[in-house]
Amino acid sequence: MIKGIGLDVVEVARIEAAMSRKRFVERILTEAEWRCGASPVYVAGRWAAKEAVSKAISARLLWHDVEIIAGELGRPFVRLVPTARADAPAVLQAGGLDASRIHISISHERGIAAAVAIWEEV
Repeated sequence: MIKGIGLDVVEVARIEAAMSRKRFVERILTEAEWRCGASPVYVAGRWAAKEAVSKAISARLLWHDVEIIAGELGRPFVRLVPTARADAPAVLQAGGLDASRIHISISHERGIAAAVAIWEEV
């Protein structure tokens, strides 16, 4: 059963301009994501994907609470990063949401990056 759907669209040029600030990419990407790339298209895709996940699960997430990593064959998958911070959403607490139940797709076209996330529950 689908429990939530999230969609986000972002202009690559907007992300590229923001990338001129040194700490911008560090604030958005986790270390694992950073190792995969840091082009404006890549960062825009991760931005859109993280926003889509946040919308799908209806939780206010920080940028490093969620990682979007490419698996074999390049298919992206979601990893929620557990945290002990007091203000963290319940989905990030121990025994929270199973990230394997969040499906993500990222697309790029003519200066636009888009992502959709679908949260399913068994």
